Amino acid sequence: MNRKILIATVLLLAFVLLLSSCGSGQTAVPDESKETEPADTQLAPDTETSPSSPLDTEPDTVETEEQTPRDVISVGIYDCIYEDYYEERYGLVRTLYDDMSRGIDLCVVGIFLSQEDVVSGPKFQDIWRDCASKAGTDVTAYRTGFLMEFATADGSSFSRLIMRPEDITQDESWEYVETYTYDDIANEFAGWYYHLTPDTFDENSLMTSFKVTAGSRIKEVGEIHLTVFLYTRDEMDSIYGNRELIRELNSYSAVIIPSENR
Repeated sequence: MNRKILIATVLLLAFVLLLSSCGSGQTAVPDESKETEPADTQLAPDTETSPSSPLDTEPDTVETEEQTPRDVISVGIYDCIYEDYYEERYGLVRTLYDDMSRGIDLCVVGIFLSQEDVVSGPKFQDIWRDCASKAGTDVTAYRTGFLMEFATADGSSFSRLIMRPEDITQDESWEYVETYTYDDIANEFAGWYYHLTPDTFDENSLMTSFKVTAGSRIKEVGEIHLTVFLYTRDEMDSIYGNRELIRELNSYSAVIIPSENR
């Protein structure tokens, strides 16, 4: 009897030890793989605010159309100050004076791609080509235009925009001031030649001289303001629609004053 009790007691003790060993085995041994690898649920850094994000460090790649700057070409109004068989000289002018006698040319000014005080050469064509070569750009892309403005004694104002011969019309302002333009480059030979007309003006024509002639009511005219400007063929329609654009172009201005008002 004592022997059976002893065997039962030993078996019971062994069973209790076995249960104790199984219950502590799941918490006593750490899982090393979970300590060295990040959890699957870890949040990725915010790419919009992270300082290492390439969106914050790379420049904006949006392409923008670059505007080509306009060529800087000088243009000036010149008056002939000396002429002989061998040489012509023209001086840059800001102010011209004339007695404004009816039917008499007030002035005939030349246009050169320069603003030097004096330009000279054997003849007009040589001076023009020399100034054009010094401009350092393709001047054949440009044409010359004129804006003439004046007021009368009764307070009337007149403005004449001339980019083609057909812009010169014998309207009301013609009674005060007549205007004519010439192509001196096409006139390779010295001597008299006719002013430009719609029939003689083509894509190769250049208005290189501007003549102001007194009209029947010239005595009523005050100062005559003349501006020459350079424009491209693509700009013509825009200028006709908005004369203020002339301020943005390469230009030069002079004033013709009656000598009796000096």
